Amino acid sequence: MMIRAALRDLQARRRRFLVAILGAGLVLALGMIMSGLTASFHNEAARTVALAGADTWVVSDGAAGPFTTSVLIDDSALAAVRSSAGVQEAEPILITRQAVVATGEPVFSILIGVQPGKMGAPRPTHGAPLAMPGEAVVDSRLDVRVGDTVAVAGRPFTVSGTVRSSLFAAAPVVYVAIEEARALGLEGAPLSSGVLVRGTLLEVPDGLQQMSPTQAIADAMEPLKSASSTIALVRTLLWLVAALVVGSVLYLNAIERTRDMAVFKATGTSAGSIALGLAVQAAVVALLAAAVAAVSAAALAPRFPMSVELSARLYLMLPMVALAVSLVGAVSGMRRALVVPPALAFGAL
Repeated sequence: MMIRAALRDLQARRRRFLVAILGAGLVLALGMIMSGLTASFHNEAARTVALAGADTWVVSDGAAGPFTTSVLIDDSALAAVRSSAGVQEAEPILITRQAVVATGEPVFSILIGVQPGKMGAPRPTHGAPLAMPGEAVVDSRLDVRVGDTVAVAGRPFTVSGTVRSSLFAAAPVVYVAIEEARALGLEGAPLSSGVLVRGTLLEVPDGLQQMSPTQAIADAMEPLKSASSTIALVRTLLWLVAALVVGSVLYLNAIERTRDMAVFKATGTSAGSIALGLAVQAAVVALLAAAVAAVSAAALAPRFPMSVELSARLYLMLPMVALAVSLVGAVSGMRRALVVPPALAFGAL
């Protein structure tokens, strides 16, 4: 009976509940956007590390990792890795930061120098891989096509292919021959950020350390650690706002229905059943708000300047998050229902 009464009340006060649904839905959509931003930080790092195709990354001993270190290694370290037992292939990689001009203003980018045709050179989604000096494989989100020319630190390169690869919150990655990367960033010095290894490095040469792809991903995400924490805090605050939106409407509704609740209690309905009716209202609001959030997030994500990656897992979790938020918000209304005295029904008649 209480569930039917709760649904009837939703129908009678549909305008008020519609406002709560839209408000909570938009707030939850922004929470989804925040989650999508955080997910994009990890996903872009994972994609870029996977493009290298290495089983192990070797860097200087004491270096945080290949993407954040300023301690480079020379060709003697590369030779030592290549001669180590268990190594099938070892290639140098140089990671620097450079400005790239594609079609307009210079864009901060990550320049990665690799050996053309060897491990580390990515297989492009469109076009051809690196084959000779003067060519570049660039992030597909740069506004360029295969055959166009981009300027890296003032030096022209012909785009041979495009691939989705970015780091540090959507900074595009540009791949060139390692000799040219050294010329642009190190004045031609034969140094590298690390060595890509295929196989099992059984013994690490002196002065070096090996890192797994997972550790390399963590290193690529290290500069975004503070940003990720801030986004997580904002997301939590958004969930609290959604709970307040739902809770305020349900609490106001409980106050207006005080006499009805007293009548229910006077006729034998338990306080738990009345609270269950309010929980049903919260659940209905939550599911409808989740639907609004899903549609709104999908519409807003492409319009954000940064990459927002909304996964299927995030959509599956959304109804559960919305339900939890709504039930937390409904607690005040439930408490109000529990303290309503049955005698109030007779005093109001």
